[in-house]
Amino acid sequence: MGSIEPFNRLVKLAARAFYDDITTKGENQPKTGRSDNRGIAVVILDALTRRQWVREEDLAKDLKLHTKQLRRTLRFFEEEKLVTRDHRKEVSFAAGTLWPNLSYP
Repeated sequence: MGSIEPFNRLVKLAARAFYDDITTKGENQPKTGRSDNRGIAVVILDALTRRQWVREEDLAKDLKLHTKQLRRTLRFFEEEKLVTRDHRKEVSFAAGTLWPNLSYP
């Protein structure tokens, strides 16, 4: 099996070519300096190429993003068929309960 590095480079180039100016807000909403999230798609795709699997909460923490903002962007990528979501059950050792674990391969 060959290296995955050429595919990661392709994803990074495609992200910059097609998703650099994409916002997750509606087109009719004003874009102020504080709420402008253009470029966040590129940052998220770059972060996903550095990992094979990642939990949403861990990715949000690493990128210092609100979970809601990250999920909105990931949902957009799912619609575009760029990422897939894998639901896993995770056992909490403290409480002995199952928690959903959403990962992106």
